[in-house]
Amino acid sequence: MTDLDLSLTAALIAAGRPGLRFTVDNGFSDEILEGDGKTAYKFVLAFFKQYNDLPSSSVVERETGIALPVTTDPLPYLVNAAYDRKLHRTLHGGVKGLIDILEKGQPAKAKDSIEQLLKDIRKFDTRSALVESLPALGDKVIAYYEKIKRGERGIQTPWPTINDSTLGLWPEDLVLFVARMGIGKTWSALLLAGTAWEQGKKVLVATTEMSKETMAQRYLATKFKLPYRDFRQGKLDSFSEKKFYDGVRAISASPNLNIVGGDFDFSMDSFTGIVMDEKPDLVLVDGAYLLKVPGITRTERASNVFDELKRLAKRSKAAVVATMQFNREVKVNQAKTVQADSIAMTDVAGWNADLIFGLIQTEEMKKNRRMAFKPLKVREGESEEIECNWDFERMDFSEIPRANVTGNLPLAMPSAVPSGDPNDPSDIIGDLF
Repeated sequence: MTDLDLSLTAALIAAGRPGLRFTVDNGFSDEILEGDGKTAYKFVLAFFKQYNDLPSSSVVERETGIALPVTTDPLPYLVNAAYDRKLHRTLHGGVKGLIDILEKGQPAKAKDSIEQLLKDIRKFDTRSALVESLPALGDKVIAYYEKIKRGERGIQTPWPTINDSTLGLWPEDLVLFVARMGIGKTWSALLLAGTAWEQGKKVLVATTEMSKETMAQRYLATKFKLPYRDFRQGKLDSFSEKKFYDGVRAISASPNLNIVGGDFDFSMDSFTGIVMDEKPDLVLVDGAYLLKVPGITRTERASNVFDELKRLAKRSKAAVVATMQFNREVKVNQAKTVQADSIAMTDVAGWNADLIFGLIQTEEMKKNRRMAFKPLKVREGESEEIECNWDFERMDFSEIPRANVTGNLPLAMPSAVPSGDPNDPSDIIGDLF
């Protein structure tokens, strides 16, 4: 169907820069096209890269020998048609190959074939992001404004200052909570999960490090305010123990707060499939660095993790929260080194994230059972550093009113192990990619 490919390239030129921005931003590539249309499309991209402008149809014909048709078909229609053709051929070829494998009596190979086919199909999720004119988007902006005016908000966090600056966590947001080892990332993720669930949101928690049982234990401790040391050691008093037993029975059949564990071998493809099936409002990934993604080097794999998490947020329309380690540039006694570009192994995390919060706990704060959240990136609006209670005896993680916070945050920040140890696990974690 060569006419489709030639017409699409002609429509791209006619649409100008907005058309090119649409195709690039929504992941459309020459892999979808065929024949002369594919050649012409690639030439248009190369021309723009060199001259920062689109060629005319006559330039395309002069340089490639390919004559483009005159078309009045809209670019979104032609893009959809190209996706439909590619999807049809992908499905047809995949199903035909699956039948051939099954007829040979190779069920294990057939299973791999199905997984590959599902992976190929997911590449077409971007087709739903059709181009829209800027003026036409005005109605959507008005609808959003009216929603905010009515007091509607995104998913609320446990901390009012963060809610005020972000208006909550919204669909397609990618949010990072970053800290050195042992500072409180997993607890933060579970606090977010519980708060969202209590707002009636559907939540999916993914653990790449801890067992599902350990994650559940921590969540239940926060839910019922059980002193964690006594709880973990089986030494609750009779009142707390009864509250625990009764509470678990009361929520045991409650839906919409689910956990998935990867046993340290969690592929991004498998996780994406789970998210698309579950359709949660909020996804929390504890230990994003352990997600399995393609890549030759640790840096490349680290970059790919955050590219995939951003794609997942876009495709699923969920808010995605991930925990991550700071690299060794974040020094033991220098909280000012807590920066977005200090996320372990990659700058891509900072580029893709809508919100980034660094967790800080100085020795003094640790004694006082406090934690600080430092906003490192807030794409819309501004935010302030906040201090919270971080009390595992009372299980109190509430924000401390600024009137009760004395002075600025100190510049000392503790490490999980003594400084200078070549086997510092917080440095090793930062290099796991």
